[in-house]
Amino acid sequence: LKENISAAYVAYNINPDEKTNLKLGLRYEYINSNLGTVAMKNIVDRHYGSLFPSFFISRKINDDQTINFSYSRRISRPTFNDMAPFIFFFDPNTFFSGNPALQPSISENIKTDFSFKKMLVSLSYSYDDNSIAGFQSRIDPKTNKQIFFAENLNYLQTASLLLALPFDVNKWWSMQYNIIGTWQQASTIYNNASLKVQLANLNIRTTQNFQLPKNYSFELTAFYQTASIFGRY
Repeated sequence: LKENISAAYVAYNINPDEKTNLKLGLRYEYINSNLGTVAMKNIVDRHYGSLFPSFFISRKINDDQTINFSYSRRISRPTFNDMAPFIFFFDPNTFFSGNPALQPSISENIKTDFSFKKMLVSLSYSYDDNSIAGFQSRIDPKTNKQIFFAENLNYLQTASLLLALPFDVNKWWSMQYNIIGTWQQASTIYNNASLKVQLANLNIRTTQNFQLPKNYSFELTAFYQTASIFGRY
């Protein structure tokens, strides 16, 4: 795989007043991507350019409260392992292969958050066009063999709410709780038919930190994750 990425980026940072910070960015990328072997040239041969704007604004309400808003457009490119058409043998009926037809994914992201002292509430939304999903399986009806490979979904949209809650119990015991609620919807084609799947999930993570004598410390971490979307599953 040979991949050349040429890029130019401009950023502008202004402060309309003492409590407001504004950042504007614009990046242009032009990508040349070629995948081939000695025997077969140009299995993948792509040349494309895209603009990626970004916007960030922060407003300090007072010494304890801040509100932020951001927007960005990003690209995720398929890796060599995702595209190269080799075959990995798992067992007589299960294989893993690359997918030369895999396309890059473009995502639009918006996010707003509010902080109060050390606490944070964050709400975000993203829309991934041609989202890349790894380890998706197909059954070959002629051989009854299963093949895993990465493939493009039509889109994946994600809405998330994050609560970050730190607490100091006393001088030697502090704790951090991160609670993330997420809703996702994926759209794709499966068995020549349109398929949409959606699911809400919850992730809870906690870290307990204990300060011991003589500069020793002890940390305990735990998390809980409910079922979530994995490609079209």
